[in-house]
Amino acid sequence: MKELTSREIAAIKRIAQNADADYQQVCKINQKIAKLQEERDRIQENLNLTEAPVVSRYGYPSTTLVKKEIIPLYNEDGTPKTDKEGRPMKQTKYVWVGFPAEQPEATVAENTVAENVQVAEENVEQEETVESIW
Repeated sequence: MKELTSREIAAIKRIAQNADADYQQVCKINQKIAKLQEERDRIQENLNLTEAPVVSRYGYPSTTLVKKEIIPLYNEDGTPKTDKEGRPMKQTKYVWVGFPAEQPEATVAENTVAENVQVAEENVEQEETVESIW
């Protein structure tokens, strides 16, 4: 290995000192990403289990069969209705869209549900072995 001079060592130390704050920020961001990924996985698992009956019966998730419409509300004189804080009021409706043009085979839907349930069971087993942060 090469012998470094005292000036080279001092230069490396200065660079390390200058870069240390950035390394700490990167570590903090990586920790936040890991926590958010865990939360996302839990929510996705819950969503898959909630959608499983619709997917198994009809072959599509409910978001494909039904669309969300947000309709602004108006007064009789045509001005937008507002709440006490002055924000415009809106009404949310879920409208039946129907099945897409081609309906997949039932076996495809059954396989998808079976895979979702299997993944959910694996995630539950993993969560039992890991300590909860809550």
